[in-house]
Amino acid sequence: MFSAALTLLGCAGASQPGAQPAKSETKESAAPSAGSFDFDATYKREASGLSERALQGSKAGWSAKVPASADPKLAQAENSELVEIPIGSKAPVRCQVFSEQLDAGGTLHGVLKESAARVEYRSIAPSGVRLLGGVPTTFLETVYLTETEGGKGAGGLKLAIQVREQESLLCLHDELGYRQTFKDVSGAFFSSFKPRSAPPNAATYSDITKAKIGDTDVGFGWVRVTPGEKPGERSYSDSNTTLIPTSAKEVSFRDNYEVFSYDAKNVLQAATWVEGSGGEITMKIGIHRQADGSYAMQGELGGKPVSGELKAPNGIATSLDIATRLKKKLKTGAPFELKLPEYHPSLEPKALIDVVYRHQKGDPARQVSVTMANGTMIEDVDDNGMAKSFSFPVGKSQFVVERLKSEGHL
Repeated sequence: MFSAALTLLGCAGASQPGAQPAKSETKESAAPSAGSFDFDATYKREASGLSERALQGSKAGWSAKVPASADPKLAQAENSELVEIPIGSKAPVRCQVFSEQLDAGGTLHGVLKESAARVEYRSIAPSGVRLLGGVPTTFLETVYLTETEGGKGAGGLKLAIQVREQESLLCLHDELGYRQTFKDVSGAFFSSFKPRSAPPNAATYSDITKAKIGDTDVGFGWVRVTPGEKPGERSYSDSNTTLIPTSAKEVSFRDNYEVFSYDAKNVLQAATWVEGSGGEITMKIGIHRQADGSYAMQGELGGKPVSGELKAPNGIATSLDIATRLKKKLKTGAPFELKLPEYHPSLEPKALIDVVYRHQKGDPARQVSVTMANGTMIEDVDDNGMAKSFSFPVGKSQFVVERLKSEGHL
């Protein structure tokens, strides 16, 4: 669960900016109309009188329902469908339907990077992670200054993204204020979105989590376990996105993916790790098991090729194996300590790392501490052996991951 957590242990310097800029900045944001611009009132305004409107994609490929002030408009782009949803303001809420899975963090970063050439951002902050239609959804809010004919003017760009099994949905609204209106409209779009034809859910287990620093939602994770090609084989995938505020104007966007393949005896046969930061791939490493039990490793790290062999006399402990071990140990209620060899290529690409799992006398019944070279986190483990929640310190705050939804069994 939330594969980036161990590599984030020891992370420091994250801040918790609110969505609204400091008062010293609001004065600079005033439009040039001789003091007539009320930033606070404009920032807090919301739409009213919206009513539910039905939407349908081209060739009836999908449908949705959204609150709007008039009928939404649909248009085609090269690789997506565009929806304009009027809310009775100058700018409509605009949503896009992509027929592919996007990198959530990389996509949000790309939108901000492209627009930064035209505006001066004064605040950028994640503004929530919600489970909508059974899919994690991330929201982001900004306030910016831009040049107008009469001088500087203030604007506000709100973004929301949802990466589904077969497609991705992205919504934005480029106008100061209407923050809750945007969440209501985009949230309704995400919640009610129904593809005409969707493949059956093959997952035997799924787990969706939300990450927080203090009171700020900063990411989500999605674990899926599916059957392999042959009886007894399984595949485990863990994708997660984090949006970590590093200042009032800056957010670090990261996307991480892990995919593991197991044989019928639950032995790891192959695995792939991919990490992206700011829309760029920073690591892609794969391993596969060899006849002597070692693992051949090859890929790229920081733009440079890396290869080698991982000696694994005791195998490589991965999420499914760890869950099975914790499930058995916790069932007895007795204290225990497990030292397991794990592979975390972003920390050490050419060797395994010992990770220690402890349950001590006096600990809550389902609590386990997880320790590696750069810190310790505390887990609350469920009956499957999977973490329902965990936390570790980040600067003066706590990085907390909590479960939003879990289905199936391991």
